[in-house]
Amino acid sequence: MTRLILLILLFASNVAFATDNKIKAYLTLVNEAELLVCNEKLSEAIQHYDKAFSLKPSPLGKDLLNALLCAYQLDDTGRFKLYAAKLVKNGAFSNISNLRRYISKVPIGPNKEKYGKIWDDLSGKVVVGLDTVYRNQLIKLVQDDQDVRHYFVEKYHGDYNNGGKDSLNVFDSLNVIKLQNLFATKGFPTENKVGYDHNFPGNPPLYELIIRHDRSWTNRKTLDSVFYFAVINGDFPALTYGYWKDQSYGNTRDTVASYQKESYSRFGTDDLIVIDDVLYVDRFSELDKSKINRARAAIYMNSLEEEAVKARFQMKHKYYRFLDGTTFLQWDGMSPEDLQKVKDKSYNDSDISSFNVISNRKCEYGLEH
Repeated sequence: MTRLILLILLFASNVAFATDNKIKAYLTLVNEAELLVCNEKLSEAIQHYDKAFSLKPSPLGKDLLNALLCAYQLDDTGRFKLYAAKLVKNGAFSNISNLRRYISKVPIGPNKEKYGKIWDDLSGKVVVGLDTVYRNQLIKLVQDDQDVRHYFVEKYHGDYNNGGKDSLNVFDSLNVIKLQNLFATKGFPTENKVGYDHNFPGNPPLYELIIRHDRSWTNRKTLDSVFYFAVINGDFPALTYGYWKDQSYGNTRDTVASYQKESYSRFGTDDLIVIDDVLYVDRFSELDKSKINRARAAIYMNSLEEEAVKARFQMKHKYYRFLDGTTFLQWDGMSPEDLQKVKDKSYNDSDISSFNVISNRKCEYGLEH
């Protein structure tokens, strides 16, 4: 009996190790694909996406979207249909005209009408496979979050953070508890289960706003392991998790848990600022970037330098979605003095260009860079 138990434990350990390696490979390949897109090497990028998707049957929506754009720009109808079918199944662009409008933003590409018809055809054939009850429950929590804020905005003439702060803190805490109860009864809300926020695969998770608004750090700690292992399993974007952890880090300095591979919880997601539609990337001169990059690598996240490359490319090619919109701090009308301070702390264009060394790296999965 003892030997049987040991064999079972060994088998379970091997399965977990194999799964972990697959997810690491998936996210590494996606990261490389994104960097290749930034180098305008779409043919090489799409090979990386193919390999990544072979390792994970349910890819993240943003990865499918970016792969779809590569296929479209390469006029590869076979791959376009393959990626589109997965997106349609998850309810992406459920209003048919939305996909047509989206690809109209791409300046270089084949006949847009042809690909619009391909999408229309798939939309009529592929069955959407979502748990609509669960999805609607999550949407209601987000709507409740917005309704209460609109109430306090009107009551305190826009200054709701002061006038309604205590009430909002209680409400947000209760909303997170409701979310936690849904997780317990319905399971973790993966994209292939509940779909995408506003049916757009480049958005952060459907319920992201609920966690972002909550200031009950006890709730966050309770849910942290759920999101951490969802990231490790490839079911939740590492960037969103890192953003939430950075919020916690700024308030508690005590966000490291025993299950984390790296004993540091600063992910540097606050390095991107957009002022009057110009991107600035903070050099983090006062911080130990090597520690931040180790923390990022532990959850299979790209480095700060690679993120800068992707952010710059995405600012110029806004149809790609390597990073979701919450990553960029938007600030318009900054004073000249404060703007100069931001510039002094930021990388210049030459610095960022030097960060993309993907073409000089050998792919451990045998693909071309």
